[in-house]
Amino acid sequence: LISALGLGDDGLPDRHIKLEKVGDHISATERRAALAERDTLERFVTAYMMPQIGNDFIVIIVGLNRFGLFVSETETGAEGFIPKASFKGDTFQFEEHNHRFIGTRTKKSFQLGDTLQATLIEADATINRLIFHPLVSSEKKGKPLQKIPPKKRREKTSKQREFDVRKANN
Repeated sequence: LISALGLGDDGLPDRHIKLEKVGDHISATERRAALAERDTLERFVTAYMMPQIGNDFIVIIVGLNRFGLFVSETETGAEGFIPKASFKGDTFQFEEHNHRFIGTRTKKSFQLGDTLQATLIEADATINRLIFHPLVSSEKKGKPLQKIPPKKRREKTSKQREFDVRKANN
């Protein structure tokens, strides 16, 4: 049967399948699918945020460049940008090696991981863009931005610690 079908000596076809090529194709297809999924999610989040224009949010600084801060809204994970030009009350310089902005007059700094309050001023779902402006403190000569201190962790109760110990032992 093997020789009648021309399947070679061992029953495998003579033509070799290029598994590396197939693997590359599958990987490229998976990357395209992941990018499409991310893009779709970003559009939905941006569309969800559109009616929220003018509302204040707590955001975390997730990136910086000389033009401003990349931030992530804490509840939805929506990502946006705070332009450097929106900082009022001081001139902020970008320190690339320290990943932070620092005020030339006040020496107030904002760096990766800092949490602050910002107002959503623009949301455009067609280009997945959210623009925030930092909130100004209520003081007349106040600081340009109000940083939010990180939440303190509550101490675990004795029951919680006991549960953790039992869980670790199992």
